[in-house]
Amino acid sequence: MPVTDGVSVVVPTYNEAANIPQLAARLEAVRAELRVAGRDLDVWLMDDRGGDDTPAVVARLDKPWLHLVERTGPRGLGNAVMDGFAHATQPIVVVMDADLSHPPEAIPKLLAALDHGADMAFGSRYVPGASIDAGWSMLRRLNSLGATWLARPFVKMSDPMSGFFAVRRDRVRDAEGIEALGYKIGLEIAVKARAARIDEIPIHFADRTAGESKLSFRTQLQYLSHLWRLARWRWPAIGWIPGFLIAWAILLAIVLAAWGFRAERELTICYMPAADRYIARESVFTPNPGDRGNWVYPPAMILSVAALPIVRDTIGEWAMRVAWCMALTGAVVASAWLIAQALLPPTLSPARRKAAIAALIVAGVVTQTHLRAPLGYLSHDPLILLGLAVGFAAGAARREALAGIGFGLAAALKVVPGLFLPILLLQRRWKAAGAMVVAGALLTVVPDLVRPPRDAPFQAVEFAEIAAGAGDVGSAGGGRWAPWNVQAQNAAAILYRLTVPTPVTSETDLGGDWSLAHLSDGARRPLTLALLGAIFVATCFVAWRSERRVRALTLEQGPDANIAPYRLLDVGATACAMLLLAPHASKYHFAVTIFAATACFLAAFSRSRSIPIILCAAALVVLGLPTGRDLIGDRVTDLLLMYGSVGGFALVGLVACVVVAASGKESGLRSQE
Repeated sequence: MPVTDGVSVVVPTYNEAANIPQLAARLEAVRAELRVAGRDLDVWLMDDRGGDDTPAVVARLDKPWLHLVERTGPRGLGNAVMDGFAHATQPIVVVMDADLSHPPEAIPKLLAALDHGADMAFGSRYVPGASIDAGWSMLRRLNSLGATWLARPFVKMSDPMSGFFAVRRDRVRDAEGIEALGYKIGLEIAVKARAARIDEIPIHFADRTAGESKLSFRTQLQYLSHLWRLARWRWPAIGWIPGFLIAWAILLAIVLAAWGFRAERELTICYMPAADRYIARESVFTPNPGDRGNWVYPPAMILSVAALPIVRDTIGEWAMRVAWCMALTGAVVASAWLIAQALLPPTLSPARRKAAIAALIVAGVVTQTHLRAPLGYLSHDPLILLGLAVGFAAGAARREALAGIGFGLAAALKVVPGLFLPILLLQRRWKAAGAMVVAGALLTVVPDLVRPPRDAPFQAVEFAEIAAGAGDVGSAGGGRWAPWNVQAQNAAAILYRLTVPTPVTSETDLGGDWSLAHLSDGARRPLTLALLGAIFVATCFVAWRSERRVRALTLEQGPDANIAPYRLLDVGATACAMLLLAPHASKYHFAVTIFAATACFLAAFSRSRSIPIILCAAALVVLGLPTGRDLIGDRVTDLLLMYGSVGGFALVGLVACVVVAASGKESGLRSQE
């Protein structure tokens, strides 16, 4: 670069009259030095009209190269600096403070850095050869270092907080979206002007000798806000974080207030006794005397609760409950976000976006009972929901390995999501299937590797023996499922209740026989097998049809085609089927039906909706109505459960997926592409 490029020095001022004479004198000496080298220098004092005699001081100095601009726009250092760039007349701009903390004598070195190819040059307090005034307190040093550390993700330099920098004016002019907010405008310019090479010049940072510091708690909050804006500009995808945290905090507060500190919950009945046994290196499947619940989950599930006894013993039971509620509510909110992100890509047209948003909202309202149930019981089912949400969102983004890991996580926490493996194989999604197997296997053996039992078989071995040798491995409140139990909402249990005389149990008295028929075990068995077979075949049909459409759409539109609605069908149908086919599925396990419900309403809100899908949507709305015992009484609630109101929701969800997959274009699925 030619050394004849002049420099405009921009100095924001606010009540700095006492410092201006000395600043002007030192700048004049620098100006003389630069003029010998063929550079011109002028100075622009951007004054925010603090009410002191700055204008009179500048007038008395009467230097033609020293310009005072009494600003009338919004106050603030950032605004003043950007106004200075607008007034500057030279190709290079140097920004510095008026309080004499930045040495004007370092300006030639900043200019030399630009001459040798730097995009920006900063005067630094933290490079070799630099120093800071001895009057700085430890608190001020820690504050500066903390702010510097927070800025490190944006720029690779030791002192991005320095307000003393040089840059070519055209680089700032051509930069994208520079905001004149906050007081670290140098950081803003370095990030948004995409300064690839930043040279740092060692300086001595002096403390001010006159005037008052402008640093306050408010400016520090503005700095944090500034960093957040930069983060959203650099990584637009993180814009969801504030909304996520707010939603998480609200849901967490509701769960803690409503259920978090109730005694009789899955957390205290089942999870904590098993976690205590795991910490003691005992068999988690063998209850100790006094334990009220049996542990019937795969070994990987113990990892999700293994730390809770430590939290309880070191902080208190309240902290343990809060930690578990944080995990459950965080899983629900994260699942909702993943589903929404997959169904609302930026390329979606406004009309289709409105339909997708409406489908998400209605599905959330309709399934709120099923989403609320595991939270109320403090069950781990939201973690299963999260695993399936990861699998769905990753599949929609064609990240097959990550999709398999999500499904593998769900299967490792509860056996029934293992149904996704044959579905992936049917679809010839080899990478996802392989990742699911690997992830599930690793998560299954990790508990034994971390803390193997002392006098018991490995948990993986013991669980395999239990699962292979017992037809009934489910438990509720410490006792095995009774043959007739309204809580069981899997297909076989519902069919059983409908074909045997209604009994009077210690927990349920419906006041009569409400069964539809009386069948013998021999007559019921083939009927049950036929029902379960039909459910499995229907699920395979949905998977086959949707995968065919995914492959055809990819050939037509390329790898950027929107396949999220089809992956939603896959997950929705399989999630409903895994509940219906399960040996035991209580009403607390149906949060995952939100996938099928969303697929149904997505088709129902499309322009090419069909009568069958509208009927399915209406059935989901009816079955999703709140049925709280306080509203309709125990008898009506138990009667609805006896007829499978919860399992019926999953069955209708599966039927809706079949209708959507079978009807193709008419279902509205294609209209979402």
